[in-house]
Amino acid sequence: MPFYLRKSFRLGPLRLNLSKRGVGVSGGVTGARIGIDATGREYVHAGRRGLYYRAFGPRVATNGGTLLVWIVGAALAALAVLSLLTR
Repeated sequence: MPFYLRKSFRLGPLRLNLSKRGVGVSGGVTGARIGIDATGREYVHAGRRGLYYRAFGPRVATNGGTLLVWIVGAALAALAVLSLLTR
């Protein structure tokens, strides 16, 4: 079983995930998230209390995929800010 390190920064419902391959972004609530990893793959992650499910979709970006990640991240950040302002 290979080891890995994960570092992420939370900004409300938005999470920036750092890895050796780059930056990924995800959004959601406790127990359910959707996102794009650093390689450009879409994913859905759900679960709590030890039982988890993660499914990957098609690769939405190849070379230069970090630009797409930043665009999606900016859109998710804008939604997070709007949700905080409307409380």
